[in-house]
Amino acid sequence: MWNISNTKTWKRPLSQRLCSVLCEIGVNKRMIQKRRQTFLLRETLYTIDDNTDGKSSPKGASKVYVFGSQSEGTTTPDMRSDVDTMSVAINIPVVMSQTECADSKQRYLFTLDQDSPPQHCRLQPIGSDTEADELHIVREIGPNDRRFISNKIFEKQLRKRIYGSEKWERHGPSITPHPRYDCVHAFPCATIPEDCVTWLCRPRPGHWPLRWTRERARKSGIFLLTSGHPESYFPEVEWRYSTSLVERYLMFDCNTIQLRAFLVLKMMRKTFFKPVLGDRLSTFHFKTALFFTIETYPPEVWKEHRLVECLECCLTTLLRWLQKGYCPHYTIAGVDLFVGKIHKQEMKQLIQIIENILSNNLQCLTSIRFDNVGLRLANKMSILPTQYKHVHVPFKSQENCMRAVSDEIFDEMAFSLYSSLFVFIAGVMKLPYHGTVQAVFKKIQKLDWFRNSGNEIQRKAAEMFLPHFCSLLASLTASFCCCFAVDLQPLTLLMYMIAEHGDVAAAKLKFASMLYQRKDYQLASCVLISVSMNMGKHVWLACKEHRRTTKAKSKDCNTLLLSKDLNYSMRHAQAKCVEFMRHEIHCVPKHFAYEMYRAASREEIEMREPLVDDWMDMAVVDSLPYLYYLQYLTFKKLNVSTRVDQARSKLINYVAQYNGYGHLETALNLLGHFFEMENNHWLAYVMYCKSLQAQRKNNAANWHIMRLIYSRTLKHI
Repeated sequence: MWNISNTKTWKRPLSQRLCSVLCEIGVNKRMIQKRRQTFLLRETLYTIDDNTDGKSSPKGASKVYVFGSQSEGTTTPDMRSDVDTMSVAINIPVVMSQTECADSKQRYLFTLDQDSPPQHCRLQPIGSDTEADELHIVREIGPNDRRFISNKIFEKQLRKRIYGSEKWERHGPSITPHPRYDCVHAFPCATIPEDCVTWLCRPRPGHWPLRWTRERARKSGIFLLTSGHPESYFPEVEWRYSTSLVERYLMFDCNTIQLRAFLVLKMMRKTFFKPVLGDRLSTFHFKTALFFTIETYPPEVWKEHRLVECLECCLTTLLRWLQKGYCPHYTIAGVDLFVGKIHKQEMKQLIQIIENILSNNLQCLTSIRFDNVGLRLANKMSILPTQYKHVHVPFKSQENCMRAVSDEIFDEMAFSLYSSLFVFIAGVMKLPYHGTVQAVFKKIQKLDWFRNSGNEIQRKAAEMFLPHFCSLLASLTASFCCCFAVDLQPLTLLMYMIAEHGDVAAAKLKFASMLYQRKDYQLASCVLISVSMNMGKHVWLACKEHRRTTKAKSKDCNTLLLSKDLNYSMRHAQAKCVEFMRHEIHCVPKHFAYEMYRAASREEIEMREPLVDDWMDMAVVDSLPYLYYLQYLTFKKLNVSTRVDQARSKLINYVAQYNGYGHLETALNLLGHFFEMENNHWLAYVMYCKSLQAQRKNNAANWHIMRLIYSRTLKHI
């Protein structure tokens, strides 16, 4: 262990080396800002996507926030932090008194009684639309017979609307459809209750939080979450009020050293406290300790060479609360954060753990395994454990760690974008043709409004979304023109031009596919050559369909993600799958159109999961094999045999080098078509059989095999 004979001797170098380690793994100002900007953009994408009323001046029904460590920038790839989203129903506000109701629209009245638990209230329905809430109203037994809204209202709606009930798990106020995603639904209240204002007026040294932050906090309002008090008799009608937006402002008011201290505290929680208490001693307890500690200790403490002291101060704050058996909430008066979480006997265990950590001068830091923080620190302090002293420990370089962070951020953004696109498409693909076109057109109108009239982050989000919907509208209208052999409209061509800014290849390949169907082979070949030139090693083949994995990114791709901003990366570093709805069938070659009808029986359709498997009613293929397929078809029509041979060889190599990502079965079906066109029916049959090996059910190869057998049988009759 390090020399601790003199406190000042070891604390300073330990602090500096710990800061160096955190900087190496991507916890620095640049990456914190990048993560924050990404997740603020992500929540704007969610908000724009949620408000699908289609008006050119949208008045959305909800606003989505992404709270927690991701948007704060206090996480690392190895910590695998959850993405915490809150969807706020802004069209149904909560009011403090009926005098705030200027009209007869639906409202909920914030109600506090003498027996109301701390940080909890009840909601009474008022307004003309309360009849719609009858299923969610609980009547109180008593002389007043008051009606209150059940806090299960959102859960019931979501179970009915999207997933089957077995898909959801509930943890406190959050509904969890996926292990890494927690969804909280809430009502807004613009007026702040008295117990949420006290913290702004209490005596403090004054250096933190900043006056600007306090002023924003006064105007931020609160949210009402679907969670009753753990020790209440009527938890079903109680709503917990939250100051999540204020807490975000406070986190944004922290400097880099304070954020690093919080990150190390979270790593310590997972390493030393979670094995004892699970998640009952939560990240929020440590965040609260951080807030009180920053407020109490002067700015001079929060320096790079004093990081260890900062950690000791935060742990001491938490220790003091455990000894008193009371943990105050930073922004809400009268709340004990230990209630319903930690029992008295468990507090003694926690006290012992923290006292041991402090008495041993935080030597436990070398035991932190997340992102190899402990080993990195021990290596810098020249105190590697015995088993590592004579072994080279292959730490990632700082650049590689930064690439990993950029990779994670980009993946999260891509997931948000494509999942939103898919949910929209799944909702409109089964409408009649004109209904689908109208829905897409209204979506584009709304995005155009945000692009021209929104704030800066709304404009960025709209610009990221818009090309993908323009591509969809262009292909829908072009399919109509191809069906009736009429000229393309100028609007369709404009949509195709805008769509090119969505990603490297998908929109252009849809354009080339349409040109091929219109027998404009020369122009189609020019588009395909352009796509081929842009498909360098830096391009990542993105595949976000359910039951599919995505190819790992190349080093060139990660370098680009690190050096460029998110909007540039989304346009130039990825090629998403090419997707065609059935309404776009006249824009795709006949053989590929079989993918839209891949189910060979009713049983195969019933095997699919609702929503997430709806893509199986579309023709979907990875960009690269579709590029080779179109090249083969187009250059065959142009009689350019060398290009035809190249396209065939490239698709064969693509299939041969496949390692578990994307739509292999579809690529094999396209390759089978090559062999069919060359009258090599045996090899075509082999390709279709290999396709079935990759995907036994819901595979168009079943149709191709039956078609081959039928055509061969006819020839022998």
